[in-house]
Parts: sequence; structure tokens; C-alpha cells
Amino acid sequence: MIYTAKFWPGANAAVFGLGGIGLNVIQGARMMGADKIIGVDINPAKQAMARTFRMTHFINPNEIGADKVVQAITDLTGGGADFSFDRTGNVMVTRQALECCHRGRG
Repeated sequence: MIYTAKFWPGANAAVFGLGGIGLNVIQGARMMGADKIIGVDINPAKQAMARTFRMTHFINPNEIGADKVVQAITDLTGGGADFSFDRTGNVMVTRQALECCHRGRG
């Protein structure tokens, strides 16, 4: 993530899926100086562990509605995430990860 994504300090990231790989993405984003790191997961129990890796915001699609995740990320970032990472492998989630990106980035 650090070398491949070309992440820059101050960028915003959305991480879909907060399992082991998602937590590593959060850690890498923080190491690179991310401004906002938004974690997205349907399991609210994963929020506490992700916060220890310094995730800044948490979105549970089951609580706000799966159709409102993209808008919530766009609102939190002021136009869309600079980078998004899908760690779920779910086609619908992959689509959300793409749609939440700032135009021209992601």
C-alpha cells in the first residue's frame, strides 16, 4: 500500500472490511500521514480494534443503510475519499469503494 498506492500525507482513505488485512491498510495509511481514515464494516465489534490502529471514523452499513455509505463517505471527506480499499471481495462493496472516491482519484 505504501509503495503501490502512492499515498500522500494528508490524504483521506476509506477501508471497506476491518479484518486483518483492513487493519493493516489502516496502519499503512496512518504511517503515511492520512488525515481521515474511514472504516466500513457490518460488524460493530471491529470498531474498537480499528480505533487502536487509529481509524478516525466508522460507518456500519447495517445502521445507516447500505445505499447511504457512499454519501456518508463523500460528506465526511468533503467530496470523496482520495483512496479506497476493498478488503471484502464482495462485488457490491467493490462498487461502493469505487463510487466513494473523489473524482479523478481512488
